[in-house]
Formats: sequence, C-alpha cells, structure tokens
Amino acid sequence: MKMSFRFRLPSSLLLSLALAAAAFAGEVRIHGFFVQPELGYAATDYQSFSSQSEWNAWMKQMADLGAEMVFYQWTVSYQRQSDIGWYTSAYGTTTGDYAFYTPGVAPMAGPDGTSYSVYSWGAPTTWPGTVNQPGGKESVDYLLDAAAANGMKAWLGLYLCEKDFCNWWDSQDIDDVIDRNDSVAIEWHVQRSIQVAQDLLAKYGDHAGFGGLYMSVEPANITFMGSETRKVLASAIDRVAKAAHAAKPGVKVSICPFFNTSLSSAEEFGSVWEYVIENSDLDVLMLQDGVGVEPQTLTASEDLVSPWYAALRRAANRKGIEFWGNSELFTNLGTRLNVDLIPSTMEKIRMQLTAEAGYVDKFVCFAFSYLDPMKSTFAALDLSQRTALYDSLKAYWQEWQLNPVVDTSFTAARPAPRVAPMGWTPVPGGAVVHWNAEPAQWRLFDASGRQVASGVVERGENALGWGPVVPGRYLWRAGNQSRSVNSF
Repeated sequence: MKMSFRFRLPSSLLLSLALAAAAFAGEVRIHGFFVQPELGYAATDYQSFSSQSEWNAWMKQMADLGAEMVFYQWTVSYQRQSDIGWYTSAYGTTTGDYAFYTPGVAPMAGPDGTSYSVYSWGAPTTWPGTVNQPGGKESVDYLLDAAAANGMKAWLGLYLCEKDFCNWWDSQDIDDVIDRNDSVAIEWHVQRSIQVAQDLLAKYGDHAGFGGLYMSVEPANITFMGSETRKVLASAIDRVAKAAHAAKPGVKVSICPFFNTSLSSAEEFGSVWEYVIENSDLDVLMLQDGVGVEPQTLTASEDLVSPWYAALRRAANRKGIEFWGNSELFTNLGTRLNVDLIPSTMEKIRMQLTAEAGYVDKFVCFAFSYLDPMKSTFAALDLSQRTALYDSLKAYWQEWQLNPVVDTSFTAARPAPRVAPMGWTPVPGGAVVHWNAEPAQWRLFDASGRQVASGVVERGENALGWGPVVPGRYLWRAGNQSRSVNSF
C-alpha cells in the first residue's frame, strides 16, 4: 500500500517557506491550465476576443483559481487547403503551416519536394481584433499581454502536424520500429519546432508574460520503447531544446507524454524517460494522468496512476529536472476509442490532485475549455456543467488559501555547483548537517523515489527534522549533494 505523509501548515509558515524556496512544494492545487488555440482561444473567428480587455478578463478567470501559468498548446499547426478552403480562397493561402502570430519562418520542403510556408492565421483577415484592424494584435501578443496583466506566465507551444506526411500520430507505431514514414514525420516536427522556437524567442523571449516553450508533440508508451528507438526520441527533444537554449540561455523547454496502462508497465516507461532525460537538454517533464480518458484507472478503491508518476519522478530525479503533473479536467462517458467527454467533478479532480501531489512539483491541467464560463468553445459542453466545475474549483482555491493542503515535496531544479563535503550526524527523525554552501532546498526520497519531505538548509550547522516517516532507507539531496540515510 502506498503510504502518504500529508499535513496542514500554518499560513504564516507556508508563506515564509514559499518566499525562501520560491517553489510550489507539493501543493494540492492547480497551478496552471492548458488552452487549445483552435477552440476559439485566438483572434481568428466570430467567437474571437476582439480587445485586450476581453483577453485580460478571460485570463483573470484562471488567476482567480490560483493559476500562475497558461500553456498555449501550439502556436503553429499544419492545415490542408481542403480543410480551410474558404480561408485559402479568400486570402490566397494554401496547404501549409498556420501561426497564431506573424511568423518569420522560412519555407521547408516536404518529402516530395513541395515547399510549405508558414502563414499568419489572423493577419490577412478583416475579423475584429486581428492584427490588420485598428488597435488589433496577433493572438500570441494578446495572450502574453493578458498573462502579464494578471501576474501570470504564458508558455508557448511550438508546432504540431496531425495530417498527411507529417502526421505525428502516424509515427506512433505499436511495432516499435521507426520506418521511413515515421522518420519523415518526426524530423519534420524537429526542424519546424526549431524554427518556431527561434522565431518566438526572438519576438517574445523578453516579454514580461513569457514563461517558456512547450514541445507540442505527445510521446506515448507505444513507440520509442526499445533500446534503439528511444534514442530517436531523445535526439528529437535534445535538438529542439539545445536550439532554444542557444537562442535564449535559461529558457525552459517542456514536454508532456501520456500513457495507456494496457501498453506497457510504468517501469518500462520510466526507463525510456530516464534515457531521454539523461541524453537531452529537456528542462521540464510533465505527465498526463489519463484519468479523464479512462476514469476507471483512479477510483475510490483503485489507483493505477501513481506507479506511473513514481516511475517518471525517479526518471526526473536522475538529472534533477522539474517534474509536473497534468491532471485531466474532463471525464469520459464513452471508451478510449469512442470518447464522449464532459466536464469532470470536483470530487474526481480532488482525488487526482491528492494522489499525484506527492510526486510532482506543480500541476498544469488539461484543459481550461472544460470549465470556461466565458466562451462556448464546445457546443457539446453544457454551459451549466462548465460553470459548475469552475465554481467548485474557485471554492476549493478559496478554501485552500485559508487552509493549505501540502504534500511534502518540492520543485526540482538542475543540480547546483558541487560544494565542499558536508558533515553529517544522524539524529532521530533527521540529522545535523554542516552545510558549506549557499542556502538550498533539501529533499528526502523514499525507496520508491517518492519525495516525502523537504525544507531549506542554511549555511552552517542545521538540525533537520523530516518526520513523520517510517524507519527505513532514504535518499537526502540538497544542491548537488546526495546521501543515503536511515531513519530510526
């Protein structure tokens, strides 16, 4: 049985820890949301926001739930002329990649030699609020300005193709073989993502509302599982991350895989990500919990999700990168292959956050459209259901602020420079440590890799208590120091 060590901290202590650690430390709450630009979250159609004040008000809805971040799932996506014929006829564009900002990205040749350009989706239009209208802007400009106005950070998704030769999902083969067609799709995403990352960073990298970059592809536990194919995934992520870091040192690059419990074990998926993390410059690993698609994986009597979070937490710890959760905010009345999605309930979401908080540093949930009371993004999503979920999450956040629920973990960071050896004297429930470096977060992991306690270690001699934990073997880390310890 998975043991859980949760406690409630006085708000004054929580505030001091937050200021000292600048971390979110296993908070059982939502820190941000994904949004999908194609669902009207762009100045692109009759549903558009047509002014900055509308964007600001829309994003304030997230801030009022405690969100500090918003993830724009992609900024550029592939569209066929046949799918957007009305648009191409009116504005003289064709099959290619369409951006929610004014792109400065060079054309790329497809496998048959056809050249594909990157077009602005909104720039040529006469729609209200778009860039060619008085006072109008591109969607990404509105988004970043709204984030800054609400004290939030917007992470910009890079590129996604879901059709034709570059279809990402067609490259996710169950045979674990990367054939020529798979390689074409993967390489197209790498090269286009590099272009988009460089372009976004040049245009928006210094914007007050910019938070980081998000690789829009979603690797699953179906491809890249073998000893050779995982190298392809690591290389793809590494090349995009390295290009982003070269364009703007310090920028963070994230990705969000998902899993199907019937396709592999959690340990096998964890092994893949251990390799990827050790062989790439990835900064933030997120994991979709899948509870919305398959509600039966997490119920009051069964938890099939936590082993996957434990496995990827261990993988993230190998290099000290951040590990975040992505809890789904919908539930499925149908099947995985024939979905019927509706907004979830607060009871279910609370169960997800509670089960996963001990493994993750933050939660960025998918997706705000399932509780957005402002925009009718899905005709099939009943407004009353969306509003009910929004109101429930708002009440939860207000309650949380008064009585925070914390699962003892902390926000992982890249290893700090190595410091001089430390002195160590075990004491019941902790140790006395002579720390020879700048103040740092310390963290304690149990044998499964789950964080069970954390704190701040100051320069000099410190008594560190980390109870209540059961007697056993633990791993203590701070900065670039690690020590295997026994609790007694």
